[in-house]
Amino acid sequence: MADIPDCKALKRNAKTPDGNDEEIDRLSALPDEILCHILSFLYSTEDAALTSVLSTRWRNLFVQLPDVYLSINTARPFMGEDADPDLMFPDFLNFGFRLILRRNGAPLRKFRLFVRPCGDNYRLGIHSLISAALLCKVKELDICLMEDETSRLSPPLMFTCKTLVSLKLWKAVDLIIPDLVSLPNLKVMHLIGFKMVDEDSIQRFIDCCPLLEELILNFDHLSNMDGVLDISSLLLRKLELGCLEGEFSVVLKLTHLEYLEFMDYGNHKVYLDTPNVKHFKYTGYASDISFVRNMSSLVRATIGLEFNPEEITESSLLVRSQRGFELIKGLQSVKSLHLYGQSLQMVYYCQQSLPTFSKLKSLELDTSIDGDFDHVLFWKVVPSLLEIAPNLEVLIFPFVYRYELYVEEFTCFWPKTIPASFIQHLKEIEIEHFRGQEDQFKLVEYLLENGKSLKKMTVGVVIKPWLSWSEECNRILSFRKCSKDCQVVFVRTYDWD
Repeated sequence: MADIPDCKALKRNAKTPDGNDEEIDRLSALPDEILCHILSFLYSTEDAALTSVLSTRWRNLFVQLPDVYLSINTARPFMGEDADPDLMFPDFLNFGFRLILRRNGAPLRKFRLFVRPCGDNYRLGIHSLISAALLCKVKELDICLMEDETSRLSPPLMFTCKTLVSLKLWKAVDLIIPDLVSLPNLKVMHLIGFKMVDEDSIQRFIDCCPLLEELILNFDHLSNMDGVLDISSLLLRKLELGCLEGEFSVVLKLTHLEYLEFMDYGNHKVYLDTPNVKHFKYTGYASDISFVRNMSSLVRATIGLEFNPEEITESSLLVRSQRGFELIKGLQSVKSLHLYGQSLQMVYYCQQSLPTFSKLKSLELDTSIDGDFDHVLFWKVVPSLLEIAPNLEVLIFPFVYRYELYVEEFTCFWPKTIPASFIQHLKEIEIEHFRGQEDQFKLVEYLLENGKSLKKMTVGVVIKPWLSWSEECNRILSFRKCSKDCQVVFVRTYDWD
């Protein structure tokens, strides 16, 4: 293979138009589009501007970049000891305004702005800078303002920009929605870490975005939400909703929604009318959830339930368990189900039978997040889950056993916990975080001996970086396999602790 020429060679190996040998800067000779693409890999537009000192050829290239990213962090740990925030911020604004002015109205593809901390004395300058960018017919607006809880964000042009396709607002300021909102081409909206200051803002905002397809709402605080958070849209395809506190009701009427992620750490009454959802993820305390219509199109569901640590009475635990049980019960059309956190505990405490999950093909049972989980209890829950899934093909255990807990009890449960009749139709089993404990070896051996239809067994072996894993692999490979077609695959994971 030919050697790559060095930078000097790139200059020497060329002739000028008159035939004389001279040094030619081939990099600078590239078209503007390619040079701008190279500059786009730099962290920020300020960094790209530093290349203007290379030569007159580079002087104005950074101005032509289709994406502008401006960032200032005046928090003490990130500044020099002699830095003065009151001087840095005006310089930062001046650079931003001069950059946009020098573009002469050329359209912007994306404008990103990061300001930390966002003091109230900076608000007017920030609003003006955002408005100047919006006048450049920007398509994507990404604003992150951090730390100062007194700040409010409400530049009017941001809510009436007809070219805006994506709007992402991040962190810790009050979001004021004006009376006049018109975003006819907006398809993506992210509102993360904001405080809504009036109850009707969210739905009013959505109603003025007729083409909205993706919505992420994650609020630190909903100040006036004592009633109902009602979200409806005809075209919305993806919704991520985070409710960190409160006791209000949530009503989702989204007939074309395909992806729903709900993080719920409050005490809410939730009504889901989302019949076409294909991917559903729920994390947090188990709220009172009602399915207005069955999720008949559900492909994958991920459920990570937790008990509220402030609810310590037996009755409150039973209420949460019943709610968690009802949530899982409503997912009986799902094809792939992942249960983690304290979801399995809630199923066990509820002491009720789940309906048959006839469409369920893949089941993942994970207790790794719950450090206090009783693993004997885990193996008591498994039979009921396998029993309701007659067509199950894939079974995944991210953690089948942890450390040295319940060694004697663990061994006794296999014939009852995983009857041969439950695993004979399985085609794939995956066991992660295999640490070479005797009980784990016996579990793998039991599954291989009874997996009549097994095509693949994946074992994730956790070892120290300086140790060999051949002994564990060879022992597993020596086990008798009921299915001659079964392939045993080992995946190595290092334990650095």
